[in-house]
Amino acid sequence: MCVRSRWNSHLQVYIVPIFGGEKPIELTSGKQGATHGPVFNTKGTKVAWLELDEDGYESDRYVHET
Repeated sequence: MCVRSRWNSHLQVYIVPIFGGEKPIELTSGKQGATHGPVFNTKGTKVAWLELDEDGYESDRYVHET
């Protein structure tokens, strides 16, 4: 019997200076599941993205509650 271990797509969100000279700044904790679709607000002062609750459960569904 062959049992495959789970796979994941562990992704992080960073702010990276265009011209270099500074280290990238990680905005995610590294403990969440995969992140997708980071976007800035219109003023460029905030970033939002979707992320899964847990790492390793890429079949989770995103739910947007308003």
